[in-house]
Amino acid sequence: MIEQMTWKKYLNLTNAKVIDSRFNDIEGTKESLMAYKYGKILVCACPSTARVYALEVNEECQTCKQAQSYLSCGLSERIISAS
Repeated sequence: MIEQMTWKKYLNLTNAKVIDSRFNDIEGTKESLMAYKYGKILVCACPSTARVYALEVNEECQTCKQAQSYLSCGLSERIISAS
């Protein structure tokens, strides 16, 4: 249903608020961490297809970086630290 409605419209209807946003240099994407009625999501768009993805993250995440680390089970943090 959300795909038919679009994430933009759904997030507007649920009064979602942007907590943090950034440009992810590693993946070449713009990201926004948003809080809405049911929790928190990381919203990002694929640079090659322009498809928008909204990925549920832990309520404790306060930044896009923390959300990426949560989604990768800490792997992305280790890769960034190693470089």
